[in-house]
Amino acid sequence: MNSNINQNRRNNPNKVEEKKSIFAPNKLVAIVFYLLGILLLGTVFIIICGAIAGSVSGAGSGRIIELIMDSSKLDTMTNLETNAYYSAQGFGNALTYIFMAIGVIFFMRDEFINDFNSLKENKKFYAIYIPCAAILFAGLAIVISIIFGKIAGSSENQNTIELMMKYSGAAPMIFATILLAPVVEESIFRKCIFYYGRNIPVWISYAVSALLFTLPHMLSSDISNFGNWALLCIPYLLDALLLCTVYHLSKKNIYSVICAHMLNNIIAVILVFI
Repeated sequence: MNSNINQNRRNNPNKVEEKKSIFAPNKLVAIVFYLLGILLLGTVFIIICGAIAGSVSGAGSGRIIELIMDSSKLDTMTNLETNAYYSAQGFGNALTYIFMAIGVIFFMRDEFINDFNSLKENKKFYAIYIPCAAILFAGLAIVISIIFGKIAGSSENQNTIELMMKYSGAAPMIFATILLAPVVEESIFRKCIFYYGRNIPVWISYAVSALLFTLPHMLSSDISNFGNWALLCIPYLLDALLLCTVYHLSKKNIYSVICAHMLNNIIAVILVFI
């Protein structure tokens, strides 16, 4: 038996080495990169950018960091401090998404390659499906956002994004929102969750994906008024379920759902400036 194993190693040296390599494709490592960005590095990058923005603008590094750490003081900001604060938020968030995107794309590169090959093998299907699904999703998502915006208002996450785009944090935030967020979020919340849920009923993958997609977007919202907080969750839950549907019906091709997510974010960004 040992001789057979040794023979296989000689015949497939690269395969054995790839299994041992810490740089081999690994969805769990990609998830770790996402969690590090969301739970730790996001705050670190924003604080660093706050110190730089405060120093460059003359608003004061200490003052901007203080505002970042204690959002209850935002009402006391001067115009100079407001611009520096949202600039720090924009650049900090962009750096966070760059970090996550690098980790996710690198450690899930096999999935991106396989799904790209699938696009080439099924050109007619995807040439019709991807634009139609993207347009339909974006349209429904905007309608959902408008309806629930009138009922419950906007989440703190959405308000912060809009304010970043209206100040000097606009350029990095638009870059992260349109290009990086869809790649990172669809890789984690659709590709990974549906992969690990492949042996259970698909509706469970839908539910888990929707819940896990919603929670990071609601971390900054006040939960003390639970009724309103729950209402603010609904648009994210519905968007996630629609994205799950786009992904599922596309034969689980990551590019279809990334395109749908990107189109929605492009329209959302445009609406901010109208």
